[in-house]
Amino acid sequence: MEVTHYMSHVDYNAHMERVINFKEFGKATFIGISDQFKSDARIYKLDPPYQVCNDNSPDVNNGIYEFVIVSAVYVIPGSFGEEGGDETLIFPADDNGRAHSPLMEMHGSLKGGQNHEKALKRAGYRIVNSTQEG
Repeated sequence: MEVTHYMSHVDYNAHMERVINFKEFGKATFIGISDQFKSDARIYKLDPPYQVCNDNSPDVNNGIYEFVIVSAVYVIPGSFGEEGGDETLIFPADDNGRAHSPLMEMHGSLKGGQNHEKALKRAGYRIVNSTQEG
């Protein structure tokens, strides 16, 4: 499965300038554990909310997401056509902590590791109010 980043070019550039220059990280507040996935899946509230924009796919819901689910898992080789291995995926969620689509990965998702903090940092957020506070 190919990971697609759902930010418009302009939004992404502004977002990455903030992240790369370490001027400001958004906050990801740990809310709870998600039972929607068979993995280490946690719900976070984002401040500021994350802007999702995908001009290439009319099937994807564009929007502003205040909540995400971060799922860290080992994928068995061959599952879903994947190579297999560790990955940490970020999905937009509603205010009840339910993922909008388990196939809509957001920027920050990573392969080669199971690390909520690293994935959220790649997306421009730092974890607060959690045992993984960074």
